[in-house]
Amino acid sequence: MHLKLPLILAAVFLAGHGLHAAELRIRPECRPSGSLVVLGDVAEIYAQDKEQVEKLAGVELFPAPGPDLQRFLRVRELLEILALRSIDLADCRISGASLATIHGPDVSPPPTMAPQQTSPPSASEPEPVVFAVAAIQPLQRGQVIQAGDVQLVPVPADRASHHLLHEVELAVGQETSRSFRPGQPIDPRGLRNPILVRRRDAVHVTVFAPGVRLMGEGVAMDEGAAGDWIAVETPHSPEKLRARVVGPKQVEIYVNVPAPK
Repeated sequence: MHLKLPLILAAVFLAGHGLHAAELRIRPECRPSGSLVVLGDVAEIYAQDKEQVEKLAGVELFPAPGPDLQRFLRVRELLEILALRSIDLADCRISGASLATIHGPDVSPPPTMAPQQTSPPSASEPEPVVFAVAAIQPLQRGQVIQAGDVQLVPVPADRASHHLLHEVELAVGQETSRSFRPGQPIDPRGLRNPILVRRRDAVHVTVFAPGVRLMGEGVAMDEGAAGDWIAVETPHSPEKLRARVVGPKQVEIYVNVPAPK
């Protein structure tokens, strides 16, 4: 219940604490350090008597607001509270703000300090690379690679595959079994020896037997590169014969004699 203004003034003038020549300068806002709001939180107190200043500053007003909350205190309400506390303000002067905002304790986490850099960052080191054979121009499937078709290019070491060629000579003369785009490293699994004999090609056949060498013609039933074994049909045999490719459209058949290595 609020006291009427005449009662407040009477309480101020009749109370017997005998505080003299003090000034209460109301703060526009404050944040109490404890669980109770005291007069020293909401007002700056000026007086010649140090003991008087300390006594006024310690007058308890009401509980502090909760965390992150606030309460508003007008001068009239402050006077009512002081009158109820029997504080004699006959010779006190009230100045400052007409409304004080009282904040509850701040529960936000303290700001984190960025770690200080003790040494300058080291210069980035160049990324390690390996050199691999790559196509200069598009290579189609079945194309025999020439010296001008490929070159060595740098490839980041951490992205380099184990299936790379590191010498141009290993690719030149090989035939592609798949296509390669410009700049693409050559995968040796996409290469093979050049096909010298195609299926259904007419081939020159040389037959080796103990003390005998015969030559004739035949038809290849498979395709093959140098050193591959393929099936061949000849006019003189009803069965397919096993022959080794030795050159362009050339095969050899070995009967009871070892094939040269």
